[in-house]
Amino acid sequence: LLTDTEKNKDVSSLDTYISIFENNKWGVIDNKGNKIINPTYDEMIIIPDKNKGLFICSYDINYNNETYKTKVLNEEGNEILKEYEQIEAIENTDDSMVWYDNSILKYKQNGKYGLIDFNGKKILNAEYDNIYALKGVEKSLIVEQNGKKGLVNTSMGEIIVPVEYSEVTNLSENYEAGYIVKNEAGKFGIIGADKSKILDANYDEIKRVSGNNYYVVVQNGKLQIIENMGKLVLDKGFDSVEDINVNNFIVIKNSKYGVISKEGTDIIPAEYEDLKFLIII
Repeated sequence: LLTDTEKNKDVSSLDTYISIFENNKWGVIDNKGNKIINPTYDEMIIIPDKNKGLFICSYDINYNNETYKTKVLNEEGNEILKEYEQIEAIENTDDSMVWYDNSILKYKQNGKYGLIDFNGKKILNAEYDNIYALKGVEKSLIVEQNGKKGLVNTSMGEIIVPVEYSEVTNLSENYEAGYIVKNEAGKFGIIGADKSKILDANYDEIKRVSGNNYYVVVQNGKLQIIENMGKLVLDKGFDSVEDINVNNFIVIKNSKYGVISKEGTDIIPAEYEDLKFLIII
């Protein structure tokens, strides 16, 4: 039960900020309608975290050659983080919505990119050719340097995947599952969110299906279910693997769905048009 004090708390007293468009110009107001930044900017003012008074404004925009400058203002309208050149929020999308990283900003210095937190503390020095979000995955930023790619986990503020791969992609929508990496030889492996090497880059392909330390890979043209560190579990009895739950696998055989165990035993015969594991919360 809530105490009287908790019941009487005014939730509206929590400041939130909104970009507004007025007279063909962009500004910012708070949730009480107070103008924080007068509408004087040609482009929408970016608010990486609606609960934090940090606003990224673009100006001196040249639409022909796609150049612009940025400055960062606080809730009092004062410029902050002035020691950094061209600060930008890091945008991400999952095709249904767009959001910004709410703890890390990208900055540019001498033609290179680095990362800072919202207080201006350096996370990464400006030595990368590009930095951008891994699409649809939170807390995961791709860094590029000299034609190679790596990955930064923003919750840890450090390089998780070394900048030595030709490609870094997500194993699942949850960053905690780890990342699929591709080396110069075109072989794939998996690196965990804790920087551990789960699978060496020895595989022709790694499917985005995993669970309970099982992974689905293609090796020498053969589809396999393997365990952590590459131990073979199964390589026959299925045409594809669709999902994993504990020690059972939803598979497709002859265009029909079924479930097999890690020993290869049929749990549900492959005779259905579709199957999904029931998750009880």
